[in-house]
Amino acid sequence: MSKAKIPASKSFEEALRDLDALVRELESEALPLSEALNAFQQSQALIQHCEKALASAETQLVKVLQHNPATAEWELQPFDTAD
Repeated sequence: MSKAKIPASKSFEEALRDLDALVRELESEALPLSEALNAFQQSQALIQHCEKALASAETQLVKVLQHNPATAEWELQPFDTAD
């Protein structure tokens, strides 16, 4: 199986919509086997793309928020956009 490519420019929201559409197609059981395999492969690539986008967002949030052990809360920190 060749690996499906997702453009890096595709937003998280676009990838999630595409993934939802593929899941609906697969759940319909109307696809021939070869098309179902391609849809599954594409869905796996979309999942990886979404996971990468979420990890990036989490990294950005951690840069902006800092946990304060004294209050057990997260506090805003200055955000340096140069990173």
